[in-house]
Amino acid sequence: MFRMTADRSIITFAIGGLALMTSATAHAQIWIGQIVGDMMAQGQAAQQEYNCMTGTAMPPSEIEETRASAETAIKGYWQAVQGGKETNVAPFYQTDRKAAWVSGAKTVPLSGLIRITDPFASDGAVLDAQPIAYLRAGDGGTVRGQWAARRADGTLIGTYDAMFKRASGIWKLSRLTLIPSTDYAEPVVQFCHKPNDVLPYRLVSTEQTRAYTAKRAEKLRIKADKAKAEADRAAAAAQGKDSSAALLLVNEKKQRASDAEAKAGAAADAARAAVEANELAKTDAATAETTKAAALAELAKAKG
Repeated sequence: MFRMTADRSIITFAIGGLALMTSATAHAQIWIGQIVGDMMAQGQAAQQEYNCMTGTAMPPSEIEETRASAETAIKGYWQAVQGGKETNVAPFYQTDRKAAWVSGAKTVPLSGLIRITDPFASDGAVLDAQPIAYLRAGDGGTVRGQWAARRADGTLIGTYDAMFKRASGIWKLSRLTLIPSTDYAEPVVQFCHKPNDVLPYRLVSTEQTRAYTAKRAEKLRIKADKAKAEADRAAAAAQGKDSSAALLLVNEKKQRASDAEAKAGAAADAARAAVEANELAKTDAATAETTKAAALAELAKAKG
């Protein structure tokens, strides 16, 4: 009787121990899976951020889905300010503490949007039906667009530079800047989180990548040349020898040299691509500066 009880106790203990081990293993697997999942998610997030900061636009369908409510907001604003009378434009804005209406040196916060007089909205003025430019931030959080206001004869009065945000699925104004025709209207270009953040990032990141890949390519080239020299010496030393060990060593050295050469070649390709990306960023920056300088010169000429 005692023996049977003891055996049962041992069996029960063993089963319990096995259950604990199985449970611990399962928990470890879950934990490892979570870590791997987190690492993959972080890698994907980093890649998405890089794509965003280097100017990758959102899919056309995700840009298009913003248009209806954003255009309703800007056109509703335009209708409200017609005739240059003081009016309440708050309904066309998001309730955002950063909301603002800007005209020259005057910035009106959210609380002042109930009394706005728009200098562009004189009698007979019209707002172009289509925007000059319209795009969505790479992170999807904001939209930026520009619309031209014109006199009845088509001459430009000024440009509305509008930023929109979404709340409850509806895009409304968050900031509206009035740029008279005598001032420079900064072109709308793709951005990630805020206007004009892509090109500075490209200039810095491509320069860093260029420097890093150049150093890496140089190091791997030295390693590849060294590996080839070792393989050549091993082959020379093995000549005239009928030794499987010597032949094995030669083949091993040749394989190492081949692998090193492949890595050096790939690194050289990466370095060339980095140089091209950096040069393209510099060219884009120079083009932007040249375009701006030409536009400012034209404005100065028009002012006399």
